[in-house]
Amino acid sequence: MHLRPNAVIAILWSFVFGALLGGLIPWVGTVVFVVGSLLLFATTKAPIILLVGAWASIGSLLPGLLHPPPANPIPKSLEGIVALTQLAGESTQRITLQPKSASCVVIVAPRFPELTPGDAVRFSTLLYRPPSAGLARSLAAQHCNLRLTTKQPPKVLSSGGGTLLTNVRASLLTRLRRALPEPEASFIAGLLVGTTASFPEDFTEQLRISGTSHLVAASGSNVTILVSGLGQFLPVGREAGVAVTGLLTGSYSMLTGASASVLRGALTATIASLGKALGRPANGDILFALSAFLLTLYNPWYPSGDIGFQLSLAAMAGVLYLSAPAARLFKKLPAIIKDPLAQTLGATAATAPISLLNFGAFSVLGLLSNPPILWLIPALSGLGLLLVIAPILVVAIPTWGLAHFVVRIILSIGALPVTPLSGVVGWVVALLALLGILQLRRAK
Repeated sequence: MHLRPNAVIAILWSFVFGALLGGLIPWVGTVVFVVGSLLLFATTKAPIILLVGAWASIGSLLPGLLHPPPANPIPKSLEGIVALTQLAGESTQRITLQPKSASCVVIVAPRFPELTPGDAVRFSTLLYRPPSAGLARSLAAQHCNLRLTTKQPPKVLSSGGGTLLTNVRASLLTRLRRALPEPEASFIAGLLVGTTASFPEDFTEQLRISGTSHLVAASGSNVTILVSGLGQFLPVGREAGVAVTGLLTGSYSMLTGASASVLRGALTATIASLGKALGRPANGDILFALSAFLLTLYNPWYPSGDIGFQLSLAAMAGVLYLSAPAARLFKKLPAIIKDPLAQTLGATAATAPISLLNFGAFSVLGLLSNPPILWLIPALSGLGLLLVIAPILVVAIPTWGLAHFVVRIILSIGALPVTPLSGVVGWVVALLALLGILQLRRAK
């Protein structure tokens, strides 16, 4: 049976949606898909209905079958290697720890001492509380089986004792901090590898208010900038390009902690490079669906438990399908302003419902802060990477100047007396914006 591109896209997305429903409502989703597809097939006789229902049913079954085993007994102390660190509040950090002989564990601990990936640490007086359904899904998406808390600072047994890539990451952060002042050093570190643990407390809040937190979260866009930027300096043939792209994206994914959003970007870039080598230009819609399908196949808990994955897909969908109709609202503006503004509006409209569900609010100030910043990010990323390789004054000065300009925009817009939208007002604004852009898309 020959399948048209739209049918392939429908099948791929049905699997992702099935995994989403299976994570939220285990087993019930399977019954819904099987019964629904059979009823539709009985009335339409279209084989595609059965295929969509079958793949959705498979997707809905996998989260329940592939859940990390529970930890038993609950440890009171634990040693391991730090895999990832993130700010969890003004005075706490969230640490993903990889013990020697167990699934990874997420530990919420005091913010200091500041840890970096690769550190060997010991935690004591650990406390356990049964996770909520949402937290359990989030842990499963990280391949972790436990979340613990402690009020005692961890004891650092050794620094940089992890893998080669975690040591490279730690060295990158150290070199940036030696070359640049704060918050510019932390901002470029976040831009390159997605680390936020060393951010000044007020700067983290300004990023959130100004709608620019996505800039310092390692994501698929970082992968695109890396591949396209380095590709200009590494002119290779088609076949070698696939290997180079795979090496770059794979190394970057591990360097940043291999989050779902980064893996999506790495997959997209690698598949696109492979298609180019085979002389078959990639279909953007199929590429988007295929990357989501493969990641869901790798970890069926991503759609329901990984907020970064959800936001990454939503933002990409907003850019692909909503930015063009949104651009009609700014058709009188020059392209250098219109394009980033339309992309920001599309991505904001698509991600706002997810932000409201998970964080209770979303920022509209991103419409002011992102247009003057987004077009500078590729240059700043390139300069930051060059500064890591060659920390000399002739590189540090333009890097600091550009980073300082971007940081000043973030701080200035973040200081405006405009609070993120939340509650009923937030939902009304988000839905009206989304429906309005969809109406513009239908009217094309």
